[in-house]
Amino acid sequence: MLQTEKKTWALVLLVGMLPPCLIGLMILKYAIDFPFSDQWEIVPLLVKKAQGTLTFSDLFAQVNEYRQFFPNLIFVYLGRLTNWDVRYEMLASFLTACAISRNVYLLGRKTFQGGGAGQMFAFLLSNLLIFSPAQYENWLMGQQLIFFIPILCITTCLLVSYSNLSAQIKFAVCALLSVVSSFSSANGLLCWIVVFPALAEFGIQGGLKKAKWPTAFWVAGFAGCVALYFYGFRRQPYLPSTSEAFAHPLSAVAYFLAWLGAPLTGNNRYLAPVAAVIGLVLTVLFISAWLFRVRYSGDRALKRSLTCWLMIGTYSFMTAGLVTLGRLGYGVNQSLSSRYTTFSLYLIVSLIHVGMIARGRSKAKLAKGTRLRATRPLIAATALVVLYMLASAISIRAIYQLHTRVMQEKACLLFVNVIAEACGPPDVTAVPDKLAERLN
Repeated sequence: MLQTEKKTWALVLLVGMLPPCLIGLMILKYAIDFPFSDQWEIVPLLVKKAQGTLTFSDLFAQVNEYRQFFPNLIFVYLGRLTNWDVRYEMLASFLTACAISRNVYLLGRKTFQGGGAGQMFAFLLSNLLIFSPAQYENWLMGQQLIFFIPILCITTCLLVSYSNLSAQIKFAVCALLSVVSSFSSANGLLCWIVVFPALAEFGIQGGLKKAKWPTAFWVAGFAGCVALYFYGFRRQPYLPSTSEAFAHPLSAVAYFLAWLGAPLTGNNRYLAPVAAVIGLVLTVLFISAWLFRVRYSGDRALKRSLTCWLMIGTYSFMTAGLVTLGRLGYGVNQSLSSRYTTFSLYLIVSLIHVGMIARGRSKAKLAKGTRLRATRPLIAATALVVLYMLASAISIRAIYQLHTRVMQEKACLLFVNVIAEACGPPDVTAVPDKLAERLN
């Protein structure tokens, strides 16, 4: 019996390792040592570092809506060590995803009573999404490390909140991680919002009534980061207006829902309606998950198990609102962009774990004749895997196209002094007519 159990867990471990291994192989095969799109914004930082004139203001400078101070530190020093081989930035993104996967696994260990098959089943499904090919732009563009950092900080904070550390240490560590998140990505400030409920619930005995100083400390930290983030902030004129969502509310709803459903459809504009339907289903399930927690609010153990997953889902949900507000002007189809799936997939991860926790609670109460209820998780998992395979197939084709496109642009730039007028891909630099000057 023990030998059989060991073989089962070995098989589970092997299956769990498969998604990251496949993504790692994909990066090795298709990664190109060529700065693409926003990566060109790193060039001035590298030049100033080489000249010894790099300042805090340079690292903190606004890029689009981002204050990516901490990623800039990584890019500059990693670039110096590797002669700016951007494939190492892609490796950093991959290793960050591995750390996120580990955090999700450990959170599962802490929130599933006794661990067991339910926790491993949820983790295996989640790992498919965490290492999904649907994120192909983020895997193959080193600059996209900024998209992975916030959820790494959030999941680490949640692990800290469930630990046996003192309240003071919990709040201090999570505040530091929230600062890192805030100045890494445009949605990084959400870390302050989604982490606090877990800290308030588990960080201090007696709840909020006995947590006045930590609450004040947390609010002050959040306010300080917001003030610093928006100090001198300028909305770039080439970005769409944030008023689009208010002028076209139906389009905003469609964008919001399609954005949430995109991890299960891939970046195919013809599937935007399908993505919106999936997003609607996920939204209903997420609301139901919160209602489930409210219904059993008297069960302290259950609340403790659900809190972190609901906060992770809230992170995706709130990010969807921010992106809808800032990008609706590009059209509903833009919601399917591959880069956004690194934000949106964690709503599905949260629902997988909430569903398995809820199933574990009600399993003992199921009557003998309720086979349909007992098989619902299997039906849902099957649907999830089928949609995941569809999105992966679409994304694999897009990977080939992106690889070819970047190779063409790299070849073009190698001959920029000869064919400068005919070679100015809009995704390579914001000022194509000065491309030769910038490269020389």
